[in-house]
Formats: sequence, C-alpha cells, structure tokens
Amino acid sequence: MIKSIFSFLCSAAILCLCLSCRAQKQPETFFNTYLTPVELNGVTLPETDDNSRPTLIFNTAQNRIGGYSGCNNFFGNYQLKGKTIIFSEIGATKRACIGVGDKLERAMLSVLRNANAVKIDGDILQLLNDKEVIGKFVILKEERK
Repeated sequence: MIKSIFSFLCSAAILCLCLSCRAQKQPETFFNTYLTPVELNGVTLPETDDNSRPTLIFNTAQNRIGGYSGCNNFFGNYQLKGKTIIFSEIGATKRACIGVGDKLERAMLSVLRNANAVKIDGDILQLLNDKEVIGKFVILKEERK
C-alpha cells in the first residue's frame, strides 16, 4: 500500500515537472519570417485579406528589419540581447499617406521607435516600452506576394 502511494506521488511529481517545462517559444522563432501586427499602441487592427496589412521581418543574418507600414516600406537595424531590443536607423520610403494608411504607418513606426523589450506570449511576439505592451505581432500564415 505504501509503495502504491509513493509510486503515485512520484508519478504526479514527474507529470507536474513535465507540464511546467513545456517549450516556450523564443523571440528567434519569430525571426526570418513575415510578422503582422494584431495590435498597435493598444488598438486592435481589423483583419484584412489583401496585401495592405502591415508586415515586419527580422533579418538575423544582418540584424536588420524591414517591412510595410501600411503606406510605405520601412527598414532599419535592431539589436537583441536577452529580452532587450533596440531598433535604430529606422527609415521609410516617401510615398504620401492619407487617411487610414497614414494612421497605421504612424502607429507602426511609433511602436518600433519606442520598443525596448520583447516578450513571447504563446504565438504572439510582444514589443514593450519598459513593461507596457505597445505592439503585438503574429506570424503571417501565407507569404507576401
């Protein structure tokens, strides 16, 4: 009887350890693939089916970023050390933006300029300013055309 109880407790402890050690995605999981924002500065973005959705891609070979901001293409550099991320030398093409495209671009570039930390929450890459989440990104399911 005591052996049964001891065996059960050992099995339960091993199960708890296994569940707590589930693989957490690392920031690198989200790199070298297209990401799209689902939230910028606290505003949830609507779903779209076309290529107007903003994108972000991290090029790990060159520590560069690029993407589409909702109006213009953008580019820049990044450094990642642990959970600290620094974006620098962010620039964009100069197409005139009005309306929704302008608002989207301002929000996207603001998130990149103000982010200083990165966090993973399930399938979401979060960009933070100190401890405040300012951007949430997911992997695009289909490649850009």
